Amino acid sequence: MIKPSPTLKLAQRVAEARARGERAFSFSTPTFTEHANPLVLPQGASLALTPAAGLPDLRALVRKHLFGKWSLPESDVIITAGAKVACFSILKAVVQLGETVLIVAPAWPSYEDICVTAGLKPVLLETRFSDSFAIMADLLEAAMQKNRAKVILLANPGNPSGRMHTADELAILRHAAETHGAWIILDESFSNITFDVKAWASAMMAPYPRLAVVNSFSKNYHLQGLRLGAVMLPASIAADVTSVHQAIVSSAPSPSQHLAIAYLNCNGGAAENYQMQRQRAMAFADRLGWQYVPSEGTFYFFPKLPDIACFQVQAAERGVYLLTGDCFGTSYSEYVRFCFGKPMEELNAMMETLASLAKAA
Repeated sequence: MIKPSPTLKLAQRVAEARARGERAFSFSTPTFTEHANPLVLPQGASLALTPAAGLPDLRALVRKHLFGKWSLPESDVIITAGAKVACFSILKAVVQLGETVLIVAPAWPSYEDICVTAGLKPVLLETRFSDSFAIMADLLEAAMQKNRAKVILLANPGNPSGRMHTADELAILRHAAETHGAWIILDESFSNITFDVKAWASAMMAPYPRLAVVNSFSKNYHLQGLRLGAVMLPASIAADVTSVHQAIVSSAPSPSQHLAIAYLNCNGGAAENYQMQRQRAMAFADRLGWQYVPSEGTFYFFPKLPDIACFQVQAAERGVYLLTGDCFGTSYSEYVRFCFGKPMEELNAMMETLASLAKAA
């Protein structure tokens, strides 16, 4: 059974409270500011369907701006109607009904829903706070043997952990996949929101013929309404993945593709820098005595709270609503997704609203 998205449900709850005239904040979902220069369709842009794999100009720009750190000459780039559809199309193209997908957790809840919709069995590999949410070779191997997984799905940087998985961890992932003949889907939807450029540039694995890398315009560029994603994958399966995508949506929306070309040509692929918000949010967590792994990418981190049930009630009483960690894996009920992807004034206002909960001034 597919459940309503907890992240969208939370955002709707906040919007409804504000519509009633209440002062309300989301602790766990972002607030994107409007772009200073509204996107306008270029003159002469056609609204006809594009090629199924996307406009050639956009595919070239995406390879440069979203997949630029990867050197995979035997790969193709496909433009999709969002990252969710990209993941679904890959899964339907590369594995059979009923197979198992091993999802590295804590994980975005939609991954499980995508797998179920594709007729597959999602199983979580729950990484541990004590290991800084790192991928441990012994736990991964045990999970692969137990579940006979045909796909490993990993977000890097991680949502909600903000964890940047290293080249060593990706090598562990690749070894396990190769040993068991499994595919790897690497979701890099926050590739341009990282806080150590050098570390991110090295967060790659050696070429692997069953690797698909997914990316998105929604998080990196705050263009979520365009519903555009992209995938870089082996040329040998590009036609199959394109066929699945074409069966669902024909092609990604042509106006969105033209707008994305205009945006990338104008902005050079730059994403918003959340460094100040990140520092402010983690200082607030320190103030409340929360344990956490510092965010290395995304605009999230995943602190462990001493009494999350009490905090959730007290925060809601002050108009601050949140997602508890069990949305992201069954063993994370003591955690909360803290989103600092907001204008600084909103982030400060939210934290000031919660200031009375601080254990220390």
